[in-house]
Amino acid sequence: MKSLFSFLILVSLFSFSIINNADAQKKKAKKADSEYVPDDYVPDDYVPDDYKPVPEANPKKGAKTTTKTTAKAVTTPPKSTGPAPVVIAAADTVRKPDADAPLDDIIQRDLIKQKLVLAYEPLHERDIFWERRIWRVIDCREKMNLPFKYPSQELFTILKTGIENGDIKCYTTDEFQFKQTTEDINQQISKQDTAEVYDPETGQYVSEVTRDDIDVQSINQYRIKEVWYFDSESSVMKVRILGIAPMYVEVDPSTGLELPPRPLFWIYYPDCRKYLSGHKVFNEANVASPISWDDLFEMRHFSSFITKRSNVNNNRLVDYDNLKDNGVDMLLESNKIKEDIFNFEHDLWSY
Repeated sequence: MKSLFSFLILVSLFSFSIINNADAQKKKAKKADSEYVPDDYVPDDYVPDDYKPVPEANPKKGAKTTTKTTAKAVTTPPKSTGPAPVVIAAADTVRKPDADAPLDDIIQRDLIKQKLVLAYEPLHERDIFWERRIWRVIDCREKMNLPFKYPSQELFTILKTGIENGDIKCYTTDEFQFKQTTEDINQQISKQDTAEVYDPETGQYVSEVTRDDIDVQSINQYRIKEVWYFDSESSVMKVRILGIAPMYVEVDPSTGLELPPRPLFWIYYPDCRKYLSGHKVFNEANVASPISWDDLFEMRHFSSFITKRSNVNNNRLVDYDNLKDNGVDMLLESNKIKEDIFNFEHDLWSY
């Protein structure tokens, strides 16, 4: 009985294993059939190499558009059938230095930029015992005034940059009552002219507007307006500069002769002291010890001659008949005015 029972169990186990193997073979065959890829099969996301996406003709405003790029397309611009455009470069463009340009020095010098302006001492009207206004001219061609025309630190270039940046205000006269606009200043420092230029495309001459800026090297003089006064509080003769004006010499187109120099504009010196203190002056004696333009004017490191003093007729020396055509007499009269100021202070003291 026991042997029969054992035989039945073995038969049932054997048949169960056969059934499991058959099921496994069927599943394996189905999986192989599903993974089969024929030779001419093309996937749904396949994009050929010469495919170029076509944009939507009129996309709706506010609608989100997504573009799926799967291959880089190389496009060539259409060939122009018309004449090539003519590009005219500006003649007065100045190339800016490179950002990684090396330092043209052995050390970075920032003392002038960090320098503070020494304010004027307080002054009361009752302390001004005596006063006289003087107009003088600084000639940059004199040896002492050569720093005014140093190529990289010219005073006119510094003033022009300050005007363009809005750091300096300009006035029409030495009374500082009427300001000049940017357009007025541009008309003063540049001229516009019309010239006939040949156009090679049309074969005709066309009118072209040209702009000629004033040559910086042509500014050879500066007019200074200053006030000399005797301070009774300190018992010292002092001077303060009120205005500076660059002088420009024009040429008469009809005769070709030079006209008398005229001021381009006036700047109020007390207001631009801070700006001038941030720009250095070339020091020929010691390059390592530069001074600012404010120091130069306050210490009076310049040579000049007087052209006018305050008078009832408001005349300059050149307006007098006996001095009009005689430069030597004008220079002697200028020295005489200078001596009068010195003698006035000297005569206030008793020895």
